[in-house]
Amino acid sequence: AGGQPPPDLVWMTQDEVLDATEESRSSGITVNQLNLLRLSRTFHNAILTCYASNSNVTTPTSASLTVTMNLRPLVTKVEAPIKGLRVGREYDMRCDSAGSRPHPNMTWTLGTTPAAHTLLATTEHGVNISTSRVRLTASRRHHGQRLTCTAVNPLFPASPVSDTILLNVTYPPVAT
Repeated sequence: AGGQPPPDLVWMTQDEVLDATEESRSSGITVNQLNLLRLSRTFHNAILTCYASNSNVTTPTSASLTVTMNLRPLVTKVEAPIKGLRVGREYDMRCDSAGSRPHPNMTWTLGTTPAAHTLLATTEHGVNISTSRVRLTASRRHHGQRLTCTAVNPLFPASPVSDTILLNVTYPPVAT
């Protein structure tokens, strides 16, 4: 920023001053370089504004920017029927993942096999929550197996967040 007298520059977010240091350059330009070393999630979508003012007589000018961040998922939670499953019945399983930006890729695993190969999965993305659903027809072989939902932000593939439930399937006795 330039002007006579040279302006005071202040970086702010909402009512908080982030940086009020400045340096004058020989060309009559004043600079305030904002360095934020560690941003928390609270800065996502924050509006940062640099105000330039050089007297009480003139109206300050400003320039703003919006912070957009890439974020890993915070939590993944599988929701399933509270009671055990019964052989032959269909159950809708739901998995919610929150906090990822961009939206995560969500996968289901039954035991050690990717469930996407055997179960139809659908995923919906909201503002901060992604929801994946699978329909499972309970069978005897599912009893005691782990059903896992995993959310992975494609920009952070090494940071998946998973939740697992143990399937409890009831079935009639089998005579051998």
